[in-house]
Amino acid sequence: MVTSGTADFAALADRLMGATEAQTSTMRAPGERIGDGIVAVLEAVDALRRDEPAAGDVLAACGRALCAAAIFDRVMVSRVDGSIWSPRIVYRITTDGRVVTETVSDDDAGDLDIALASPLIEAEVVRRRLPALVSAADREPRAHRALITRLRTTEYVTAPVVVDNTVRALVHADNADTGRELSAVDRDLLRLYVDNVGVHWERTDLSARQVHQQRMLSDVCMATMGTVTAVQAEPLGAGGSMKIAGLSEQSALMPSATRTRPPVAESGTISARLARLTGREREVLALLASGATNAQLADRLTVAESTVKSHVKHILHKIGAGNRAAAIACYLRESRNDERRTR
Repeated sequence: MVTSGTADFAALADRLMGATEAQTSTMRAPGERIGDGIVAVLEAVDALRRDEPAAGDVLAACGRALCAAAIFDRVMVSRVDGSIWSPRIVYRITTDGRVVTETVSDDDAGDLDIALASPLIEAEVVRRRLPALVSAADREPRAHRALITRLRTTEYVTAPVVVDNTVRALVHADNADTGRELSAVDRDLLRLYVDNVGVHWERTDLSARQVHQQRMLSDVCMATMGTVTAVQAEPLGAGGSMKIAGLSEQSALMPSATRTRPPVAESGTISARLARLTGREREVLALLASGATNAQLADRLTVAESTVKSHVKHILHKIGAGNRAAAIACYLRESRNDERRTR
């Protein structure tokens, strides 16, 4: 026969057991969330590597891959150019697992070129190169109001994509559809992802730079071969010597020992051409000769690409070069002549 006291004790034991199981489940949930999130991030990184996007397509590809991993409901990618932040594309994952895109338009979000100035949250993210978790975004005075209204988000995480020690992009993410509350775990998962994106972007840039250098080297070789062909086509002088532009008839009749020395007039002409350039223009020309692209020059000199193009145009005009390859060939010849004169 079970007494009342025994029944009460059994009920209390059952309640304690249930509370213990609930607490264990609650404690296990964050760990499972972290583990599942890391797996999803690694899958997104693998998907990005498999796609092998070109340098100009990495930003869009990284947003799509992250959204497809279903870590967040929505992902927005933005380009960062110096002190300007430009939201580009929003990716959303549907209930059936499809990724759809929408462009952030001027009519809805205001000016797409947003100045990264204090006290904007994104300005701090770019300056410190650290991710951020923004709660109560609709009431956060440091958030970009027009964009928050356009996206109808109440909280989000954001992180910078750092490429070659420069912030090239921002990635934002939220759970606007499911309403799952974001936490520091989501912020750290996003950081893990963008760090890998930055490494992949650097690798892609390096590959593109190698291709560009090979193309430039080929152009320089072709320009040099054209010069050699033109010189070989010149008729021989009366003394059997080749006529070289910039040398007088008297120099063509000088003894062979004298003629074998480097043509001073030619190197002097090249030196005079480069002397017309400003210090900044000579720096740009040296970087061009190293194979740097306009984007890489802009990053190195901390100027806009339009400024780089203007510098290149002035350089070509001043030294009388028809294209970049001819300008680089001129620079390389002068560099070799300088080395010979210092020996």
